Amino acid sequence: MPSRPPDAPVVPVAHGIDWLTLLLMVAIALWGGVVSYLRYLAKGARFSFWFCVSHISSAGLAGFCVALLCQDNHVSMPLTGVACAIAGHMGAELIKIIEDRVRARGKVAP
Repeated sequence: MPSRPPDAPVVPVAHGIDWLTLLLMVAIALWGGVVSYLRYLAKGARFSFWFCVSHISSAGLAGFCVALLCQDNHVSMPLTGVACAIAGHMGAELIKIIEDRVRARGKVAP
């Protein structure tokens, strides 16, 4: 069995996407969503399981989108991590902002 060259990626990269880094960034975004939900509860809101799941899922999706955008624009990993954490904390709000901007450019039908 041939040995792997030292500079070869551990995870195969499809279409220029580093899936291991992407997974790490989504995990950071999910943690941002957890922090955001805990802050929501600290303000006196009642715990709701489905709202918690929705909140954290939105955080993961927002972080996934931001991680892909950062990888496509060759943003450094530390800055990508910060962006994903903030995206996770914003969650559905960030998804709505991105959606509005894309629609304003006329690339997506309403």
